[in-house]
This record gives sequence, structure tokens and C-alpha cells, in this order.
Amino acid sequence: FSESRHRKVDDIVYGGGPGMVIAPGPVVKAVRAHQRPGSRILIMDPRGRKMNNELARELAREEEVFLLCARYEGFDQRIYDILAPEAVSLGDFVLTGGELPAMAVVDATARFVPGSMDSYESQAEESFNFDGLLEYDHYTRPENFEEFLVPDVLRQGNHKEIDNWRLKKSLKNTIKNRPDLLKLLNLNPTKLDMVKIIVKELYGGH
Repeated sequence: FSESRHRKVDDIVYGGGPGMVIAPGPVVKAVRAHQRPGSRILIMDPRGRKMNNELARELAREEEVFLLCARYEGFDQRIYDILAPEAVSLGDFVLTGGELPAMAVVDATARFVPGSMDSYESQAEESFNFDGLLEYDHYTRPENFEEFLVPDVLRQGNHKEIDNWRLKKSLKNTIKNRPDLLKLLNLNPTKLDMVKIIVKELYGGH
């Protein structure tokens, strides 16, 4: 889709500055050549909406999704103006290109496509799916590895106690690693009481 003699798709920055910018012509032509009515266009951009499970579920319901990936200085602004893509980011950091973020978006989205995973329960209990909390800890054989033991509750077969243990671990992992998530959750009184107990265990206080 490049009209350059050397098939270039990037060029120097207007106004000066380092790096090269992806030109609008090849990108706009490529999308228009393959786009169907109603298709969704995403552009990998650290300025965009942060990728999460909510967005992955949305994308899994789409018939067609375009993922646009730039290199170095990014895309010419007119690509945004003409195609009106949705900017998506993996987080507050910058990579040399959008290919890795695009792969992450594809992988996260594919997991919500029906039939892509053998176990619905496994998916439902993973981080950000288990009531919006981080996932609980996992163990497998052997029971004793270098004096580190599998918790007794997981070996005793009482499923109610196992569920309670897993919930407490999910809350604990969230409090330790992503306390910001708790502000987004509507925790019931039982979970709020557990949060208070866990915070006291972790940080002391009364």
C-alpha cells in the first residue's frame, strides 16, 4: 500500500525531532481495503485506554477487529483523524513498537471467545475475574517441597472451607499488590470484615 519507490511507510518528523513517523497513506489504504461495515479499529498507543478484561470481553463479541501497531515515534495524527481508531495501552510504559501489546490484546481477547478454553471455571476464577480480585495462590504435588507445605485446608476436601480460604487469599493478594482495585469493588459486609482482618494481620493496628 506504499506508493514510495522503496516501499517506505515512514518518514521524518515535521517540525524536527528524532525518529520516524508512520505515514498516513499506507495505513489508511490498508484498512480501507479490508474493512467491513461495523468493524472496530484499535491502535496501540501508551496514551490510550488501559487494556483490561472488560475490554477483552467487548472485543471477543466483535465480528472483526483491526489492530494497528506503530514503531518508534508512532503514527501520523491524520490516521487518528481519518480512521477514528480507539487508542489502547497496556500500561504506563513505552515500548519500541506496538506488536507486543497487540499480541497481548489478541491473547487476552481470544480467551473470551466461546470454545477457546476447556474450563470455564478456570477462566472465571483467574485474576480480575474472581469478583474483580487478584487470583488466589495455587499448589500441586508434592505436598512438601523443601519444607514448604501445601496448606492443610486444601488437602482436607472441605469445599466450603477451601472456598473461604481462596477468597481470603484473593483479598490478601489484592490488598498487598493492587489495593487500588478494592476502591472499584462493591464488597459485601462479609468481605469487608475479611478485609479488616487481613489488613490487621498484614500491617498491625487496632
